[in-house]
Amino acid sequence: PTLVWPQFSRRLAEPSGPSGVLRAALSVGLLVTGNNITTDEAMTMLKCPIKNSTVIASLRNQYESTDWPSVRDALYRTADYLRVYGSPIDYQRRRDLDVRDILPESNWLTICEETNSRSEGLEAVRLFLVERLNAVSPASRDKRLTAAAARISIRLTPELHDALMNYAVQFLDEHGIADEPPQWFPPTELFAGLALPRTGTESIDVIELHRV
Repeated sequence: PTLVWPQFSRRLAEPSGPSGVLRAALSVGLLVTGNNITTDEAMTMLKCPIKNSTVIASLRNQYESTDWPSVRDALYRTADYLRVYGSPIDYQRRRDLDVRDILPESNWLTICEETNSRSEGLEAVRLFLVERLNAVSPASRDKRLTAAAARISIRLTPELHDALMNYAVQFLDEHGIADEPPQWFPPTELFAGLALPRTGTESIDVIELHRV
């Protein structure tokens, strides 16, 4: 993915600056791992929307961290897993997905009615869905909107989450992608035994917290 899975970035590094930069840098690092390509080539392949110098600076911070040996091992394990088992999502196809018509207001209002959810924040929900579907952070000049999209996961009830994922499946099907899940990430068991900067946060399921 252009932005590495959030379940991974939350474990591999302490956030320092925008999360999109960190996730882009880790995704570049993952692609470079075990492949004979440069960071510039990896960024081109991933269609990274962030400036090369910014991503390289973020990678340098990781290299200079005392946690780097464990982070490097996590990247190696993940790269090996993907090499052997692959991914159920064709991220190149997802990057080319036309999302301009995602979640019309009528669909959103129906979802809100069926799940007893608040209807404000449609644009933020759209950004959230786009990032989940194509693993690219949509360009937005409105920093408040981008921040609101990042907080959507806290707002999700089990019913709203399921409704949005059902809509995502329908959206993919309408755009010729009927053989992939809306989102996916490799098993976090790959990190077993590694002394990573942050531990255990991948096990916190916000959806389950809403059930409590």
